[in-house]
This record gives sequence, C-alpha cells and structure tokens, in this order.
Amino acid sequence: MDQLAKQCIAESLARKEGEDALRQRISDAHDIICSARYAVGLANATRRWLGDAKLTQEEEQQRIETAKRFVWQRHDPKESFSAGLSSQHYLDFDKQTLVSAVADYFSRPWLRHPMLDWIFLDMTITREICLFGEALKERWLPGPKDDFGRHSRYFDARGDLREMQRVDWKSTLQHINVWFWLTIGLPLGAIWAGFHFGFDRLGRWIVGIFAIGWLLFLAVKFLRFVIRVIRRLSGRIDPHVRPFQLWDEMYEVWRRLEGPVVNPTMVREAMRKATDKGAVWDTVSWSLIDRVISTDGAAWVVERGH
Repeated sequence: MDQLAKQCIAESLARKEGEDALRQRISDAHDIICSARYAVGLANATRRWLGDAKLTQEEEQQRIETAKRFVWQRHDPKESFSAGLSSQHYLDFDKQTLVSAVADYFSRPWLRHPMLDWIFLDMTITREICLFGEALKERWLPGPKDDFGRHSRYFDARGDLREMQRVDWKSTLQHINVWFWLTIGLPLGAIWAGFHFGFDRLGRWIVGIFAIGWLLFLAVKFLRFVIRVIRRLSGRIDPHVRPFQLWDEMYEVWRRLEGPVVNPTMVREAMRKATDKGAVWDTVSWSLIDRVISTDGAAWVVERGH
C-alpha cells in the first residue's frame, strides 16, 4: 500500500491535481487490495473444514483476524488434490467478485504493480487447478460409480484421495460374492440340476451358453490388454489417463509462478501448452500474463520489498 500510495502521488502530481483527487486515488488503491483480500483470503478463512465444529468462537475469530493481515498466501493445488475439500489448500471463491476487482485494477494503469499482477494471476490459476482436480476425482478417478456417474465415495470422503482409494473389504467381498454366484455358482447349479433330473438336452444347452459366455468374457479382457499394449508402444495416451496428465500440465503453470523471480514468458508457454492439451484459462489470466510480458518478458519480481 505504501508503494501504491507513491504511485498515486506521482499520478496526481503529473496531472496537477488537488488533495481531494489524491485522496480518491489512494482510496481506490486501498479498495482494490481489500476487494482481493475479502474475495479470496477471508472467504477461505471463513470456509468451514472437516473438524471445524470443534473450534471455539474465539479460535474462529483468531483465524479470521490472521487472514486479515494477508492479501494472499499461496495454496498448493497438489496438497488440495490429495486432501480434498477439507484441505486448507483447497481454494474456491466467488470468481465474479475477484474479476470485478481486477477490472478496477486494469482501469487504473497508473496503479500497475508487479506484485499485484502476480497475486491476481496466482489466485485465478490456483482456483482453476483446484476445481479441476476435484472434478477429476468426482468423475474420472477409477472406482465404483453412483447412478449419476460420480465416484461413489467422493462426497462421503469430501474428496480425500486416500480415503477414496482405501479398500473397503466389506463392500469388496459382497461384490465378489454376488459376482461368483451370478457367473459361476448359479450356472453350474443349473447344469447339475439339468443332468441330475434327466434334462440332458437342456443341460448341454446351458453348458454351451456357459462356455461361450466365459470365452467371450476372456476374449474381451484379452482384447483390452492388447489394445493397451499397442497404445503404449505407439505412444498414444490412455483416454482415462489423459485428464490426469492435463492436470499435471496445469500444475506446471502454478509451479512456474513461484517467486521471488518469475519468467513470465515461460509461464505463458506453460499456459499455452496446457491449453493445447485441453485446459481452459479465463480471459483475466491471459490478460494479466500478457500485460506482464509487455513490460519485461524475462524477469518478473513478485515478492514484497524488491
């Protein structure tokens, strides 16, 4: 804020403005910072995590007061992907509120500041990666699905990857039991009953259907195995793996934003590479990185005090 105030003073002096105009410029700068903090930082501080019911009112207020001292603290999407919605690294907020703050910032070019550029871009990139990670676990993670095609454990586990992948032996044994009786037990019982009670022709029909069914089942399994081998040898990506590789490409953008010195050209190249694979970055993110590159495409100092 001290640095932005100096920029406000310089702009007012250049325009030969009075004290009231200077006050308004400083107020605008403060409003932009507060809008970003309230849209993201405080929104995250007041969001309830798993186990928050144990927090006292005093502890909750302390967390909010701590959040007020920061405009932005980085959230690691990889930690969020692992721990899910209960992770304090998980980031979601009202995007429109932040976009409005960025629009106010863009409309005042004399307020331009490298650290604010970085904060806004890091916010939008982190949010996009966190939300995409949750969508992956809900829809694409291997495992039992509900009637809507979602992972059946996603909501109960609140997106916790370890919990979702934990083997549920009771459910597994129940599925094995049902599978055994439907595919082996009942057909063999029907074959035995057919021959035992003198329905030999019916028994032979059941034997034939049972054998053909198992041959088709094994053939499909073998064909899928061959397809996977051919796909790997040809360098083609398994369709079920592709979305997770896309997440890795998006995470690379976040990793390249780590300071204190960022190469904005490499950040944009990582964004473009992820876009080619299917990622969708919002207009604000592209505008921010292009704006930074227009000043210096090699060195972007993003930490306070430099």
